[in-house]
Amino acid sequence: MLRYCAPLLLTLTLQAADIPSPVAPTTEEIQQATQWTSATIHTPRGPIPVTLFPATAPHSVANFVKLARSGFYDGTTFHRVVPGFVIQGGDPTTRPGGPAGMPGTGGPGYTIPAEVGARNPEKHLPGTLAMARSAALDSAGSQFYLTCDATPHLDGGYTVFGRITNPKDLAVIQAIRAGDPLRVEITAKPASP
Repeated sequence: MLRYCAPLLLTLTLQAADIPSPVAPTTEEIQQATQWTSATIHTPRGPIPVTLFPATAPHSVANFVKLARSGFYDGTTFHRVVPGFVIQGGDPTTRPGGPAGMPGTGGPGYTIPAEVGARNPEKHLPGTLAMARSAALDSAGSQFYLTCDATPHLDGGYTVFGRITNPKDLAVIQAIRAGDPLRVEITAKPASP
């Protein structure tokens, strides 16, 4: 069991970048997270539509939406691909012209709290979207992962904040290769009342 947990951990190194530094989601943005219900992660292997879980992970959804809408993820790559386990992306050091650093060490310059336990009962099923983090529970920033298979040993330790919309999209996740670029598009927001 531990052989899979250790590789998922990442070290976040806060670095100055030539790109504007984002700021953590505000209280208002977190409260508005329920407005955002889905996203599409665009890859060269095909799109990965995901349903977001703002009711159980409002900080993570607000953060993901804010970073995606600002273009933060555009041009970053899936820097870590472990077949049968996870694909991981969202590190700005993997973007051409991004901050210097080893892939897997970058972030947005801030961290968000973990949303695990009873308030977030979501499980790591195939095609689950979750926040990557370092050994510290509240250390997630911009990096996320998608599971290639069920990974129940990660349940309760990492914030699950979405899942693929259609089981057939798991084939796209399983086709991703290290170095594949990505772009995240927020694709649905309920109409304003």
